[in-house]
Amino acid sequence: MRLRFCNPSGATAFRVTVEGHRMEVTHADGRPVEPVPVDQLTIGMGERYDVVVLADRPGALADRRRSGGVSCGGGRRCVAIRWDRGKEVLHQLSRAVGRTGASPDRPVRTGDRPAGATGPDANARPLRRSKTVCGRSTARLTPNAEILSIVQGEVVRVVLVNHSMMLHPMHLHGHFFRTGDVLKDTLIVPAHMGRAEFVFLADNPGRWFFHCHIAYHLEAGMAREIRYIG
Repeated sequence: MRLRFCNPSGATAFRVTVEGHRMEVTHADGRPVEPVPVDQLTIGMGERYDVVVLADRPGALADRRRSGGVSCGGGRRCVAIRWDRGKEVLHQLSRAVGRTGASPDRPVRTGDRPAGATGPDANARPLRRSKTVCGRSTARLTPNAEILSIVQGEVVRVVLVNHSMMLHPMHLHGHFFRTGDVLKDTLIVPAHMGRAEFVFLADNPGRWFFHCHIAYHLEAGMAREIRYIG
């Protein structure tokens, strides 16, 4: 059974498990990866993951999505998956559920997933480097927002440092970038001086938006423009 998880929320990250089963990640942000078995996924705002679940334990189970990591109530929601005469039927539930007792022991991490597509080597020597501060406090969310000017054909490395108490899912328009061994277009920067970085090939001329996917952070100005010049 193949499931596609998308997080369209404005201010909530989700930790996802499938009760009693492991998941095998096959795609991240729509790009194929070498399959990776996991017990848990943390999905930031704007991120997408495809997983495959082997239906080898008949009976009722639940895909349990627990919110956390950003301002939220911390409740649990679930999608019940039931076997009915050999056919999987998904029942979307909008109610909160209690604790599962599950303790996922291997959350997926970016560096786990070799990319299934070409892209700039994360270790490549960049022609241009940019450092972005994601916010020094919850009261000052705006990063250094000057325009990042680049030239077509350059390899660009972006280093992100999070000075705030909240994670930030940062999304780049118009490109896929390489982080670790995977190609993505959205990357979570951990809270409390967390760091993340990526490289991308400047191969799509234009003026592109780079921003936090938390809606009110974006409204507050946590964004910058990446502009091709020359």
